Amino acid sequence: MGRSFGGAVLRMEGYTETEAAYLEAIRLFARDSSVRELRVREFEPGQDGKGPDHVRSGARLSLDESIDVAQHVLREHFWCKLEDDDRFRVHFGYDYYMYIESACDCGRAIQEVRASGLFVEPDFRSPYGRH
Repeated sequence: MGRSFGGAVLRMEGYTETEAAYLEAIRLFARDSSVRELRVREFEPGQDGKGPDHVRSGARLSLDESIDVAQHVLREHFWCKLEDDDRFRVHFGYDYYMYIESACDCGRAIQEVRASGLFVEPDFRSPYGRH
């Protein structure tokens, strides 16, 4: 925090607002996709070699638990993918990129996420592939 990026100083308040928008984006796309739970895929522990006990590859998590896990991934505590087979995927990349894929039309979610100030690129596939 406090470092300059593109001429703007990153402050905790700005970070948490953006993080909240990312987490809400997951909730909105999941709503439009009728997703209530996600499976953890390709879990990679953090630098301490650990992660929460309930977060491991193959674990099924409620949507609220999944959003909590997403927050930890965004904060680089550990890494994983969150998926519902071929219907819905949330992948995380470097430089604070998040990829949400859905088999459903998520027009309402796209509008709401754009209104939050986040960039949405329809029809873009995650570079992290399928499980």
